[in-house]
Amino acid sequence: MSVATVDEVPETPAARRGLRERFLFPLILIGISTLFALVVAEIALRIMGLGFGHSPLLPDPVFHHVHPRDYHFRLTTPTTKEIVDHDVYYDANGEVADPNGPHVPASPKYRVALLGDSFMEGNQVLWAEAIGGRLTLSGGDTTQVRNFGVSSYSPIFYRLQWKKDVADFHPTHVFALMYNNDVRDDTVYGKLAKRDAAGKVIAVPGPSNALIPRLMRKSYVLRFAEMMRLKLTWATIHRGRLQRIVGGEVEENPVIPPATAEYMRDLARDVEASGAKFVLLAVPSKYRMYNPAAESGPEYSDRWRAWAAQNGVTFVDLVAPFKATKGGGKQLFFVHDSHWNAGGHALAAETIRANYPELFGARPSRPQ
Repeated sequence: MSVATVDEVPETPAARRGLRERFLFPLILIGISTLFALVVAEIALRIMGLGFGHSPLLPDPVFHHVHPRDYHFRLTTPTTKEIVDHDVYYDANGEVADPNGPHVPASPKYRVALLGDSFMEGNQVLWAEAIGGRLTLSGGDTTQVRNFGVSSYSPIFYRLQWKKDVADFHPTHVFALMYNNDVRDDTVYGKLAKRDAAGKVIAVPGPSNALIPRLMRKSYVLRFAEMMRLKLTWATIHRGRLQRIVGGEVEENPVIPPATAEYMRDLARDVEASGAKFVLLAVPSKYRMYNPAAESGPEYSDRWRAWAAQNGVTFVDLVAPFKATKGGGKQLFFVHDSHWNAGGHALAAETIRANYPELFGARPSRPQ
C-alpha cells in the first residue's frame, strides 16, 4: 500500500537568496550598527575625557595581577581635576618607585617593606607626596624602603608576597596598611585561590586570557560598562542598608571574618619569626570624618586595633591624628575620590615617622 507524500519543492537559488535577505542581512546590519555605535561612544568618551579605572596591571598565575616591570606611564584621571596628571614608575621588580631614579642606601641599618593596596601604592599623588615616597626620603642613608603595594590587593596576598618576594629582602620592619574593602576582596579572591594540603593559600591565579584585561584597560567604553556594572551590583547588595557614600563609592565597615584574620595571623607569625618587626595600620573612615554624627560603634580601623591587641601585633593608630587634623579644617582625602590626597599621605607618613624616629629620622628634602 503506498503512502501519499507531499511533493518536496527543490530549493532554488532564488529561495536561498530570499532566506539570506530575510535573516542574514538584518543580522549583518545590526552588527555593523552596533560596532558603529561602540566606535562613536568610544570617540565621544575620549573627547569628553571620561575614562574610568585605568590601571596598568598584568595577569599573574600566583598574585592574580601585578605591575608591569620597568614601566613608565602618565597617570591621568579625567573624571576629577583634583588628581593632577603625573608620571608613575614601576621598577625592575614591579614596585612603585621614584620616576627620577632609585633610592638605595649603600649600607642601610634598617630595611622596611610596605604592604597594602592602592592606598599604599599611592599612585593618586606624586611619588614624593605619597606615603612610600615620603618614608623613603625620610629614611635617608639609614633606611631602605621598598613599596610592595598593589592596587586591589588584600590580606590574602600579603603572605604570598612575603614568601615569594619580601622575605628575600630581609626586612627589619614590615608595615601593612588595611582598607575597608579588604574583606570583600578576600572573599572574591578566596574563591579563585589554590591551596596546599593544610588549606593555606599558595596562589591566586589571574585570568589566563590576557587579551580581555588589555582591552578593558584600553577601551573607555568597556571600562565605563564595568563601572556601571559595579555600581548596579553594589546598589543591589546594599539595597535597604545604610549607604556610606564617599568619593562616589560605598565605604564598607565589615567585621573581620576568620579567613582574613587567619591570613594576617600567618603573615605576622612569619614576619616575626624572621626577626623583623610587624606593624599594622588601617585607613580611617572618610565617611565618619566628614559625617561625625552619622553613626556610632567601631569603625574598620577599630576592628583591626582590637585584633592586633588580641594577637600581640603592634598597631599604629591613624584615626586620632586624622581626626585632630580634620578638626583644624585640613582636607586629607580627595573630595571626589576615596583615596588620600597629598595631605593624607603626609599625615600617615608623619605618624609612622613619629613612632619610629630611628628609621625615619631624616627630614625629607622634597616635599615638606
